[in-house]
Amino acid sequence: MGDDQLELIAAWMRRYQSTELDAEHIAEPLRSSEGFSQLLQNVIEALPFEAEPSAFARRLHELAPKDLGDD
Repeated sequence: MGDDQLELIAAWMRRYQSTELDAEHIAEPLRSSEGFSQLLQNVIEALPFEAEPSAFARRLHELAPKDLGDD
């Protein structure tokens, strides 16, 4: 993969993923993922589903279009 392609990927990552990675990190995926595991774990722990499944189901019903009914 050429430097031009890596720079395009880096620009996309900055814009759409709010992630700053240099070409070297993009070219080597394992190094790119450093630190993301802990960040992802922190986000997952904050999800409402982890707190109480019935509250999560209730919220899904609240968000569902009204024409779906209560099935």
